[in-house]
Amino acid sequence: MSIGLVKWFNEEKGFGIVSNPRDGDVFIHVKNLISSELSIRQLQVLEFDIEVDKKRDRKTAKNIRNSLSKDLWSEIMSYLQGNQMVQTEVLVTEQRRYNTVTYKKLEKTNLCVAATSSLFNSLSVDQIISIVIQHFTDHINIDNFIDYCSVVEKGIKSIKSEKEYLIEEEIFMHFAGAATGGMIFLAWQNDRARFIGLKRSEDYINELFVLKKSGNRCFEIDLEIILSNIDKLGIDDFKALKHVSYAGKFASSYFELRLKDIEEVSDEEISQLFEIAQIFIGENPSEFHSVLNKEFTNRELEKLSKCIASVDEIKTEEDFEPLQFFHERYYGFLERESKKELCEFIGKELEIHCHNEFLPILWSRGYIANLSFKKVEKLFEFASENERLMQLKLLSDEDKVLAMESLASKNSIIQAFDFLLKYFRKNSLENRTDYDFNWKDIRNPEFWQNRKGKEFAFCFVDRMTELSDINDEITLFLKSYIANINESRLMEK
Repeated sequence: MSIGLVKWFNEEKGFGIVSNPRDGDVFIHVKNLISSELSIRQLQVLEFDIEVDKKRDRKTAKNIRNSLSKDLWSEIMSYLQGNQMVQTEVLVTEQRRYNTVTYKKLEKTNLCVAATSSLFNSLSVDQIISIVIQHFTDHINIDNFIDYCSVVEKGIKSIKSEKEYLIEEEIFMHFAGAATGGMIFLAWQNDRARFIGLKRSEDYINELFVLKKSGNRCFEIDLEIILSNIDKLGIDDFKALKHVSYAGKFASSYFELRLKDIEEVSDEEISQLFEIAQIFIGENPSEFHSVLNKEFTNRELEKLSKCIASVDEIKTEEDFEPLQFFHERYYGFLERESKKELCEFIGKELEIHCHNEFLPILWSRGYIANLSFKKVEKLFEFASENERLMQLKLLSDEDKVLAMESLASKNSIIQAFDFLLKYFRKNSLENRTDYDFNWKDIRNPEFWQNRKGKEFAFCFVDRMTELSDINDEITLFLKSYIANINESRLMEK
């Protein structure tokens, strides 16, 4: 016998189509019902035999029943892990602004769920419990456990009986006692407490389960079951485990297991372990993160060395692209010192292997640190004001003074003071401080307390004073850039 869902049926003419994913479309006619008292309607689940009508080149349903027998439970469940959907035609009536419109709409219906609902509504409570538990014992494994429970649950909810709750409780309590560790893990992973006999509405405790609100899962399962299914855990599972009562113990066990042979762990897995370690901050010992950090850093340094060795000289953006990829990776999970070590390594190697004309460009982007002003003077000279403000920030205090001296010689000392005022004010905005820089305060020790830039500012003023003539000095004094004027030079003037 086969089962199928009525796709469409013409009541006036008495024929239509019944379908299932295995046999496809089968022709049905009321004359083939086993009793004239029976009827057929659209979306009904039928039981029938199939005959091939060679004359019309089609399959025809014979011995049609519109109620299913309990012997068909195995046939219904045979569709569980394959295609369960049947496409049907549904008449839809819509009330629009000026008229009513009726049209056909294609919809997909789950044959397993529809057949289960039809069967359960034709059986007694004892019959339902018997066939479900027997099939579970004989045929259900870890591959189809969740699908089977889902179909049974939906079938039970469709029962027009006050005993629905009792049926569900007895069936799923049996599943709880008979389920393997793998099945219990799947129930937890899919957040289906009912499938293993747990109730959301009350605290329920036995050897394996503790029901309570924890993370994005509504219950806990035994730690040993989690550890035996460790390769099946995803990021969402780890986030849920952060909130269980044994979170610290799990984190320690997990990282001990994964870091046992750290040399054999792939780069991708190490990145994932960093992400997992971040989830369990405060739960797992810090040495696990340190081991990951050290291993990842060593691997990256090795890759960097090979990458740099493959390039004779870095002259263009294309030459630099592989190293740029490495530089931009070091964010988030690495410890500050390791990130600094990797970036410094790249900077030093770039300084060695980079062509002199391309070197200042990489320095201005922050890829190379502590480059002397002499090497970037040309870039600084032709840069825009905003670019200069950024470039000045990258120089050491000593080189900052040289840069400002160069600016003063090519423009004027007054312009150098004006530019530096903008530099200090820009830093104030970037650092979100009350750095309302005013040259009147430059010699005030209290102003520089807990502020950066004091040594540079003092050196700059001293150097500019040495280079300025009396006219510059007077202008600087009038603009409050310096506190006083050299009296002897003023008298000469």
